[in-house]
Amino acid sequence: MAEEIKKAGYEVDSFDIIDRGYGIGGIDFLKHNWEIGKYDIITNPPYTLFIPMLEQAMRIYKDKIAMLLPLRYLSSKPRYAIFKKYPPSKVYVYIERICIAKNGRFEAYESGMNLEIYAWYVWEKGSTGNTVLKWIHNMK
Repeated sequence: MAEEIKKAGYEVDSFDIIDRGYGIGGIDFLKHNWEIGKYDIITNPPYTLFIPMLEQAMRIYKDKIAMLLPLRYLSSKPRYAIFKKYPPSKVYVYIERICIAKNGRFEAYESGMNLEIYAWYVWEKGSTGNTVLKWIHNMK
């Protein structure tokens, strides 16, 4: 993701709790002492940590947060509560199902059995009103 964002002309700092050979490894998003208002945040968070990661992102973000998550994340009582507290300004749903491989291990998912409907959930500082739902074409 970071390289595509750089190609679009943006400055990118990449952090991960695991050192994967890209960006700065060993940074725990939930425990790190972030400078408030410095970063827009783009992430595909660990799904089990979505709620605490969104709460942390809301405390520290500059203008925008974008999280790539399964569309099914719009449902469930705990997630409903966080979406009620922090409604996304926009949700961009992929038109086609996509494969997200854990730890980038796409070869483990070659059968296509892991295809799921994903969306970008976006929060914009100062946004009020209802969440806008949009569709996006998959880039290949």
